[in-house]
Amino acid sequence: MKYSILICIIVLISCKSDDQLRVENITSVVNALESNDDKKAYLESIFENHIDHRISETEAWNTHGRNSDEYNSLKDSHRKEDLILAEKISVYLNTYGYPSIMKVGQKSAVIPIAHITYLGDKTLLEENYNYFYDAYVFKDIREDLFYDYLVTLLDLSYQERRSLRSDYSQAETIDILVDRAKNKN
Repeated sequence: MKYSILICIIVLISCKSDDQLRVENITSVVNALESNDDKKAYLESIFENHIDHRISETEAWNTHGRNSDEYNSLKDSHRKEDLILAEKISVYLNTYGYPSIMKVGQKSAVIPIAHITYLGDKTLLEENYNYFYDAYVFKDIREDLFYDYLVTLLDLSYQERRSLRSDYSQAETIDILVDRAKNKN
């Protein structure tokens, strides 16, 4: 009896979920990125997947309509894939930090913030704040991308955005939103 319980415990401990295996696989791929060219290729593949998803969704919308089963099914399928792409980005950021535009180019430097902002997942937005803020400070991302990220992070209404944009420059607006984001935490 004791042995069967022990065997069951060992089997349960040794079983890994699909999510754990996927994260381990992503981590091993990211850890194997040795050169800037490797990192660039990794991030550009995420960029291409992101763009392909958006293009096919637009085509489905235009062909079948916004409320069609075809469009909604495609969006649901892409959401699952987009979350995996976000995992790939998160592992990359946690391993190497935000990619330098000077080392890996524009596509690779844009995709982390663009993809996470697109997803709009509050947890991902909050978890990556320091990476995105540093990328903005070091000019690895443009003001407009960081502004869009902050608007999504803080869930600003159209009226709030419009009011800020009419009273302040973009840089001033970003400073105000950064203060709000810091006070939020």
